[in-house]
Amino acid sequence: MATEVLYTPQDYPAAAAWSTIIFGSLVVICAIILNTINIICIASTKAFHTIPYMFLLLLSINDIIFCVWSGVFIIGADIARSWVFGDVLCQMYVTIQNTLIGFEMFLLMFLTFSRYFLVVHKKIYRKIFNKRCITGMLIFTWLFAIGWQLAAVFKIWGCFRYNPHKNLCSFYDVGDYFNLMSMIMTFIVPLMCILFCYIQIFRLVSHQKRQLKSHAVKEAELPTESSRLQNLQKEKHGKELKLTKTMVAIVIMYCLSYFPFMVLMIADKDVNYPVLYKIATVMIWSFSCWNTIVLIVMNEQFRQVCFQKIALLKCCEKHNTVEPFTNGTT
Repeated sequence: MATEVLYTPQDYPAAAAWSTIIFGSLVVICAIILNTINIICIASTKAFHTIPYMFLLLLSINDIIFCVWSGVFIIGADIARSWVFGDVLCQMYVTIQNTLIGFEMFLLMFLTFSRYFLVVHKKIYRKIFNKRCITGMLIFTWLFAIGWQLAAVFKIWGCFRYNPHKNLCSFYDVGDYFNLMSMIMTFIVPLMCILFCYIQIFRLVSHQKRQLKSHAVKEAELPTESSRLQNLQKEKHGKELKLTKTMVAIVIMYCLSYFPFMVLMIADKDVNYPVLYKIATVMIWSFSCWNTIVLIVMNEQFRQVCFQKIALLKCCEKHNTVEPFTNGTT
C-alpha cells in the first residue's frame, strides 16, 4: 500500500498525461521510422562510409534507443496514471536516460571535432580520427556518463527519485548542486566546445574563400591543368562547407529541442506547470526526428539516396518481393 502511495501523482492534470500519450507517441513513431531510414541509407551507401556519417549513424541508433526507452516508461506511466515500474526500474530509467542524453551530446561534439580537425588541422586529423581513437572516445563517453550517474544511484552525490508532480522518476534537487553540475558537464561544456570549433571553422573557410576570389581574376591566365585543379579545389571546398553547414543545423536543432526543458529546470524547480514539462519532454524527443529531416533537406546526395531507397521499397512491395530488380527482372 505504501508503494502505491509513493508512486501516485499529485497535482498532475490529465492534460499533462494526454499531451505525452498523444503527441509523444506520434513523435516516437516518427523518430523510429526516420532514424531507421537514416541508418539504412548510411549503412548501404559506400559514399557515406566516412567518419562524419559514422557519427550520424551512431546518433540515429542512439536516438532510436532513447525514444523507445524513454517512451515506454513516460507514456506507460501516463497511461497508468502512476509509476507502475517499481523502485529498481525508477533508478535504472533515470540512469540510462541521462546516459543516452549525455552520449548524444558527446556524439555531436565528436562530430564537430571531426569537422574541426579536418578543416583546421588536416595534418593530425588521421592520427586522431582512426578506428582505435574513435573506439576509445566512445568507450570513455559511455563510462563517464554512466559513472557520473552512479554517484546519484548510490546516494553519494545527488539523488534520483519519483516526482509526483511529473509522474516520472528524475533528478531530485536536494541542494547539493548535482543537477547543475550534470547540466554543465553534459550540455554546457560540450556546447562551448562545439561553438568554439565552428567559429574557428567558419573563420578559416571565410579566409580561404577570400583567397579563392583573389585568384579568380588570374584563372584566365593560368594553364588549362592549373585552372582545372583550381576548379576541383573550389568544388571540394563547396562540398565541405555544405556538410559543415548541415552539421551546424543539426546542433542548432538539438539546442532548440532541449532549451525549453533547460529553462523549466531552472525557472520551475517546484514543477508548478507539469503540462509544460511534458511538452518540453516531447520537444526533446522531437530532435530524434529533426536530425534526419535536416540531412534530407540540406544534403542533396543524402536526399537522392533516401528517395532511391524509398522508391526501391515501393517497387519491391508492388512486385511482392524483397529483392531488388536485376536486369529488368525480379
